[in-house]
Amino acid sequence: MNALLTYAVGSAAVLAVLWGGFRLLLRSQKTFRVNRVLLNVILYFSLCAPLLLSRLSIPVPDGRDPGVVGLMTLAGLTVYSDGEASLAVAETAGARVASWLPEVLAAVYVAGVALTLLIQVAVPVAAAVALLLRGRRCRTMAGGRAVTVVSVPSRRGRRVEPMSWFGIIFLPAEEDFDTESYVMQHELAHVRMRHSLLLLNASLLLCLQWFNPAAWLLLRDLRQNCEYEADDAVLSSGADRRGYQLSLVGRAARGMAVSLASPFRNSTLYRRIAMIQKAAPEGWRVCLRLLYVVPVALAAAVLFARPLTAARMQPAEVQASEPAGTPVPYPKVEGKPLFMGGSAEEFTRWVYSSLEYPQEARENGAGARVTVQFRIRSTGEVSDVRMVRLDVMGERVEDFDYNVFADAVLDVVGRSPRWTPGQVDGRPVDVTYNFPVYFQTKN
Repeated sequence: MNALLTYAVGSAAVLAVLWGGFRLLLRSQKTFRVNRVLLNVILYFSLCAPLLLSRLSIPVPDGRDPGVVGLMTLAGLTVYSDGEASLAVAETAGARVASWLPEVLAAVYVAGVALTLLIQVAVPVAAAVALLLRGRRCRTMAGGRAVTVVSVPSRRGRRVEPMSWFGIIFLPAEEDFDTESYVMQHELAHVRMRHSLLLLNASLLLCLQWFNPAAWLLLRDLRQNCEYEADDAVLSSGADRRGYQLSLVGRAARGMAVSLASPFRNSTLYRRIAMIQKAAPEGWRVCLRLLYVVPVALAAAVLFARPLTAARMQPAEVQASEPAGTPVPYPKVEGKPLFMGGSAEEFTRWVYSSLEYPQEARENGAGARVTVQFRIRSTGEVSDVRMVRLDVMGERVEDFDYNVFADAVLDVVGRSPRWTPGQVDGRPVDVTYNFPVYFQTKN
């Protein structure tokens, strides 16, 4: 589940940055074909980048032990001088929250995907099929190609607006349209350029990004660009510019439309007319603006690629000479080690069942905090057990050897049963843990 959430957030971040660059540099430009291709590239790249780029490796200069992929801290254990013991309350509560929160977030994400799929895809498709069944179909020649035209009668006073859906053109039954009319030319342009397929793909991909505002805005921009492109195709065929604009204004009355379809009337009427009047930019200016994609793609590669440490690229004998127990803070451990079929917290309980307050320390009223570090090998064995910190708790007892606390903890941890090792990309890896143990008197 953690991997799912990490993927979703990373994908959303890439999409948001790429769409932001598009909106700033190209959205208002009369480069419809380039914009259509770029918007689809942004969608697919954002969805694929976390998966594809995670397989790359980027050299990172680091002389630390390459076998350790992360350093984690276990929930602390407090052992009292009267023989009682307890888990550290604050750390245990945090671990408890951390255990169920990713599961809840993943469930919310999956539910959002299902709901968005229903609203953005299933409902519009069902509406288009209903119009198809309600209307009267016929085949005709228009623009040099055979198309299916469906005449749909109005219902409850609502008239269907002219629109295309894949290779089908829907027209209101109350009006007659010549095959050479602006309406037919516009819808034929949508059919030729497969705009319905583009919008369907974008809607399907949007389902995975339902929580990302940039994804919704990108889909809106794609719909608008399809209208701009169809308008431009009609005018490029020799249509009168003024007459075409008047036809757009004349059909500005509200009507019924299917979101996956391409309607002739569109709520962005003002922007469509403004775009018709706008001059196309020079090609070299467009190329310069497109270069914004390069640094974004490079940044994504650095973000998602697995770091390859310098130690990992050196001969084996050099690796063996590196100090043990030094953690590399990346990459993230996807599957944390498990102790006796349970979480690492079970290890803390196991230590409690085997650890005793040193008798000499109890008699002297001495207390201490011992932090030990140990490594869980990719084989599941516990090794490299060592003390990393020893702090006196309470008043220091003169002429008392506080190392007895460390010896007690090291002895128990060193006898640990085999773990289920942690994993990165499905392969077992070494993981290092810090484990604090508090020996505390009751007075």
